Amino acid sequence: MAENPGTDKVEDLLKNVHDGSYVIPYFQRGFEWRARMVCDLIESILQNYYAGLILLWELSSQEARSEKWDPIWGVELKNTPKKAILDGQQRLASLYYAIYNPNKEFPNRKSYYVFFLNLNKVLGADYEESVTYKYYSTHQPWDQVRKSKNEWSQTGIIPLSVLSAKDPNNPNQKYIDSTEFDNWLKEYVDKNKHTLPKDITTHKVFKVLNGIFTYPFVFYPLSSARDLPDICNIFARVNAKGMKLSTFDLMNAFLYPKGIE
Repeated sequence: MAENPGTDKVEDLLKNVHDGSYVIPYFQRGFEWRARMVCDLIESILQNYYAGLILLWELSSQEARSEKWDPIWGVELKNTPKKAILDGQQRLASLYYAIYNPNKEFPNRKSYYVFFLNLNKVLGADYEESVTYKYYSTHQPWDQVRKSKNEWSQTGIIPLSVLSAKDPNNPNQKYIDSTEFDNWLKEYVDKNKHTLPKDITTHKVFKVLNGIFTYPFVFYPLSSARDLPDICNIFARVNAKGMKLSTFDLMNAFLYPKGIE
């Protein structure tokens, strides 16, 4: 594989996270961002700000079969991984939790968080605290969250999990492409026509939501042909502030699952 930088949409990155294709080294620090940091990231994406580089390592078949990989927070490791995330875990884990709404407590909390987007603020170009969250003692699955859609049209505050939801009448189609959601968009614009900017249409509202999914992250792929010491050296450098691990420490961590000491 050629090591050429490129871009990938949030939607495609999260699909790879969700199906277990993208993993992290088992010894890497876990998802540590606070909820407000998750909100800040999404607010940056809404404004099309640069959100950093994603560094990936393409795994050889031998490396992929080893036991040293963990899924992103909230994901079950069901398939053989394809790439390791060397830099970008916090950002991808944040987006995954906010959009996919996994049945897992928010890190370092005993509650489940649901993230929301204030469409009224974003459509008025007011991005500060346009993404918020609520926490619950139990998980709020999509079927439960969806029951409040009439309230969404009144307040303009919509759960970000709407992006990963499926059409209840067609599981192969995204909810935001469904007739039900199209009708909701019309209802929302109609109910808020006196407070929204005059040129707002249902298409513009859809573009705001879908724009989160289509935001392009810059990624850099490292080839599976790179040897382990090289990867460990790169990993130590990009994670120097967080992990404080030397290349020697990382070599030991990578080799330990193989029974090499």
